[in-house]
Amino acid sequence: MESSQASIFPLLEGKVAIVTGGAQGMGKETASVFLRAGAKVVIADVKEDQGLKVAEELSSLGDVRFVATDISNSSDVQNLIEQTVKEFGKLDVAINNAAMSPDKTSLTEFDETYWRQLLDVNLTGTALCCKYQMQQFQKQNTKGSIVNIASINAFMPQPNMPAYTSAKHALIGLTKHAATEGGPSGIRVNAIAPGAIFVCYTLRIPHLRKKLEDILT
Repeated sequence: MESSQASIFPLLEGKVAIVTGGAQGMGKETASVFLRAGAKVVIADVKEDQGLKVAEELSSLGDVRFVATDISNSSDVQNLIEQTVKEFGKLDVAINNAAMSPDKTSLTEFDETYWRQLLDVNLTGTALCCKYQMQQFQKQNTKGSIVNIASINAFMPQPNMPAYTSAKHALIGLTKHAATEGGPSGIRVNAIAPGAIFVCYTLRIPHLRKKLEDILT
């Protein structure tokens, strides 16, 4: 039986959140949980048609908007922040979830073009998100929370994913640096490293919800 998430995450009531990669999977589920908790959500994704459909689907749960965004493009990320603030007046939380799918070759046979594309999105794109999200928090002179979605690959590399594994390892380093830089002004930056999950169910497991709540606080 599905239960309301509002009592699980009361701290999200009235907050404004960005969820990148929100047109499907874990991003969509995260947006759903935030909306159930009373947050206002902006979904960002390169999949415009799918993102618009998801925003319409989730609109019954609360205030949600979609902004087409390629996070590897600096102008797109800046526009995402600008549209969020224009629509809802501020930014409180950012879930940096957008990423390209893992590569599927050995290191000795890796596709150099895909390697560059993946790092542009999974690492540089997340760095751009952190950059402009932190700038917005500083502009507002408020605290804020950023959660970067890493992977179990950041700690336990899986076979035939050299680009994905490298990017997720680097993402942990990026998160540590951002946390060190943002901490003194109350900007919290954390990373979650999920393995293979059934997203429609996992976010409703009590101890996993508690872990996410601890990160957001």
